[in-house]
Amino acid sequence: MPHEDQPLRSVVPWPLCFLFLVPVMAMASPLTAAEDLEFEIRRLLAARDLGNVRAGIVVLRLWNAKVVCACNADELFAVASNNKLFVTAAALHLLGPDYTFRTVAWTPGILERSGVLRGDVIVRGTGDPNLSGRFHPRPTSIFESWSMGLRRRGVRRIEGRILADDRAFDRQWVHPSWPQDQLSTWYCAPISALSFQDNCIDILVRPGKAQGLPLAVSVSPLTSYVTVRVSGKTASGRTRSALSLSRRPGTNEVDVEGEHPLGGAPCRESLSVHDPALYTVHVFREVLIENGIEVAGGPAVIDSPSPASEPPGLRLAEFSSNLLETLRVTNKRSQNFYAEQVLKTLGRERRGEGSWPAGLAVLADFLEGLGIPRGSYSQVDGCGLARENRFSPTQVVRLLAWMHDKPHGEAFRSTLACGGQDGTLAGRFLRPGLKGRIYSKTGSIRGVSALSGYLYGVTGTAYAFSILFNDFEGDGDRLKDLQEAICEQIMDWDRAMARIDR
Repeated sequence: MPHEDQPLRSVVPWPLCFLFLVPVMAMASPLTAAEDLEFEIRRLLAARDLGNVRAGIVVLRLWNAKVVCACNADELFAVASNNKLFVTAAALHLLGPDYTFRTVAWTPGILERSGVLRGDVIVRGTGDPNLSGRFHPRPTSIFESWSMGLRRRGVRRIEGRILADDRAFDRQWVHPSWPQDQLSTWYCAPISALSFQDNCIDILVRPGKAQGLPLAVSVSPLTSYVTVRVSGKTASGRTRSALSLSRRPGTNEVDVEGEHPLGGAPCRESLSVHDPALYTVHVFREVLIENGIEVAGGPAVIDSPSPASEPPGLRLAEFSSNLLETLRVTNKRSQNFYAEQVLKTLGRERRGEGSWPAGLAVLADFLEGLGIPRGSYSQVDGCGLARENRFSPTQVVRLLAWMHDKPHGEAFRSTLACGGQDGTLAGRFLRPGLKGRIYSKTGSIRGVSALSGYLYGVTGTAYAFSILFNDFEGDGDRLKDLQEAICEQIMDWDRAMARIDR
């Protein structure tokens, strides 16, 4: 692996017109895959009708830090969700895999022997993205456990309100660079120090019992926080589904429009909510009441400045989760909400401010320590949804190489999707020789397809690689197939090199 302050070497950027490369290759003397991996990868690219696609590729053999392929290595590319690699690596290195998020319910009031709690119940968040049903039977399982715990302590009535303390982060819930017409989608979920169920609500749409009847709609978790307005109708069984689900900006009013065929399969979609901290305590209050605890006051969010430390009071319940588990969701499932929660947590822990600017400043310090200086890239969010995030393939591979041999290197690799086995790669790299040997982060936004991570050859040799495509139009599956073909070529080259070494 290269020294931290020694940049990876790369070749001069190669022409972007693959058709121009074909006659040049035809005149060159024949090369085997074992002699020149880069030639073989260029030939793969030239053989595909990619139009004006820009491609950037770097492959680094880790044991001797040798770059064995470099195509447009130092150009900046939009990286989509490959942006998450930088956030998760920094969090693992700076906070450690055992870092713990804690969400606490407490009260400054008094619990009387009669079972009356005189005072507010405050739920204080520190950025945990796991307060949900992801690892539990139901979305409200954690709140149900809290409620039963309160009942065991004798609580039968709460005289005060259920307050949300989200002051560990700022209240810029949505990044200004995210697509404004997509903010009700799950992948644009708002970011908050106190969050619940990925700050989304699941909408299940079924056809009515007869053609022309309104669609049947249910929500999970079942809550009055969201109002659903259904104008969609049940269509003929021969009709294709044409549903539209959206949340009105700045509200929690959901519109279900369009049509769904009679007898059609249920359609499920997750939509983001407005004001996530209020959503959290609203649902908690409902669960308390469902479990036999009266609550006199309503849900609300604390607006006063954050105290320097948690004030004294009676702790009622607590939920905690682990950073490494969080990072596995972030990378394997490419969960945007998780990435942003982690980024703001970095800002709070290292700069005392849970905000995008503070988190990005921590990342800039981290990357500078790797030899990736400020100004050589662009990063504006954590998840990669913003189109302004741009890195070079060399910079992505530098990060991967640096992390591979660090104490948390194995933990970092465990956060990545494994080809043919789990995460976003469960259905890819299924061919013999590839399955179980690719640990990577996928990435895609309009016009962008990215794949970066580690490849482990059959000889035991490890490689770090980054394959970035920008400016494509049409079916993104074609670029995914090409990424797999490139990885297969690396694997073949590794085998050939092993034969030569013998």
